Amino acid sequence: MIVGAGGHARVVASILALDPDILIVGVADRTEEHFGERVGSSQVLATFEQTDVWERLGAAAAAIAIGDNKERAAMFDRLTAAGWPIAQAIHPTAIIEASAVLGQGCVACAGSIVGAEAVLGDNVLINTAATVDHESRVGAHAHIGPGVVLAGRTCIGELSFIGAGSTIRDGVIVGARTVVGCGSVVVDNLPDGVIAFGVPARVRRLVE
Repeated sequence: MIVGAGGHARVVASILALDPDILIVGVADRTEEHFGERVGSSQVLATFEQTDVWERLGAAAAAIAIGDNKERAAMFDRLTAAGWPIAQAIHPTAIIEASAVLGQGCVACAGSIVGAEAVLGDNVLINTAATVDHESRVGAHAHIGPGVVLAGRTCIGELSFIGAGSTIRDGVIVGARTVVGCGSVVVDNLPDGVIAFGVPARVRRLVE
């Protein structure tokens, strides 16, 4: 079951549809408002709360397709607590080194790269053409945006968001729940819970 019906759900649906071993039985949305609408080749057939409907449709696992980190994390926690396996979605053009470790429910979009001995926590989203280089660590529920480059041995905290086209210098630590604006270049460590952007990136304010 694909959980989510927005833009990111269309990406996840397209990835899963390429795997001949996966059958998408339907899509779940927040409300019944969009029942019957299509997400890729599948239809919205249930709400987030109607897991009994998911089961009747034949779902054996859930693929969380929610872009917002906090909401994605909350859904992951709720579903895993209820015993639902969370499926990974790995695009066939993604390069995942054999020594890399990916947690439950990770998404790696088209053209993304996860380098040697990199470790992704549960429910991490690596967006289109993003690179997570060797020995880097990405905390649970983080989102690495399209075209981002994490150089070797970087560390991204849980629930953080790295905006499209940003570059994180090798060895830099970005704290938990921190937001890095699009196109930034991060050359120094960033603390937890801040918004930073620019070239080089500077802390601008706290996350609300």
